[in-house]
Amino acid sequence: METPFIWITIGMIAFMVLSIMGAFLSFYKKVPQGKAIIRTGAGGPLIEYDKGIFVIPILHKMEFLDISLKKVEITKMNEESLACKDGTKAGIKAAFFIRARRDEIDLLQIAQSFGCQAASDPKALHGIFHSSFLEAIKKALKAFDYEDSYRDIDMLKVEILRNIGPDLKGFTLDDIAIDYFEKTKPQYLENNV
Repeated sequence: METPFIWITIGMIAFMVLSIMGAFLSFYKKVPQGKAIIRTGAGGPLIEYDKGIFVIPILHKMEFLDISLKKVEITKMNEESLACKDGTKAGIKAAFFIRARRDEIDLLQIAQSFGCQAASDPKALHGIFHSSFLEAIKKALKAFDYEDSYRDIDMLKVEILRNIGPDLKGFTLDDIAIDYFEKTKPQYLENNV
């Protein structure tokens, strides 16, 4: 009679140990490619973008932050074209390629400043950076005559980068592509002030 009781006890203990291990392993969250996990709560904020992290319900809150490359486009053409130093109006279409810096301080700043959802959404990022990128383009165009900018588009890109500066609130600017840069056609100049 003792033998079945021992086996039942061993079985119950094994079941409890496996259940506890299973629950504990379910708390481990792996980081998907191109994302970071921002964990807040007990123990303070913790950021992981390479391996994985334990997130215990009730003690922690977890959010994913997309750290992959994103494109913010600025298009000013026709009636909205911009003025160069010599007064020539030009249409421009530029793409700015940004990403979250893979640094814990910067990722935490992004999460606190914008929230993980907004910082991961290309449309929200467009809203965040549109005005500063547009202002950088306007200043760069005002620094050069149209012909100089047209002949040396790289010079224009360097000036745009200089105007943007290094502080993008935790983001970094990987590249700028100027897809279109042409004089505005005369029919659009009458309404363009």
